[in-house]
Amino acid sequence: MIHIGEQKLRNEAKARVAFKAHAKNYLVVNITIWLGWFILRARHGQYDSFWPVYPTLGWGLGLVMHYLGVYYNSEKAINKELEKLKKERGLH
Repeated sequence: MIHIGEQKLRNEAKARVAFKAHAKNYLVVNITIWLGWFILRARHGQYDSFWPVYPTLGWGLGLVMHYLGVYYNSEKAINKELEKLKKERGLH
């Protein structure tokens, strides 16, 4: 039987592992996209389409949001906000 506190830590660990896998996939796919673009277009002086920037920025924004959700939406941040609300309402 797993203790509730241990289960929360396990869930946080899973979220962090998932984020790290997401970041690795982002790097591998974007390096592949940029290398493909360079080999097929830029190497031959054809800079007419700088399309790799769009998936890099779009997915990068998603990666930043994932990071914030995992590392800044933690129990510690929630408890801090709860304490702040209690103080504001005189419940502390």
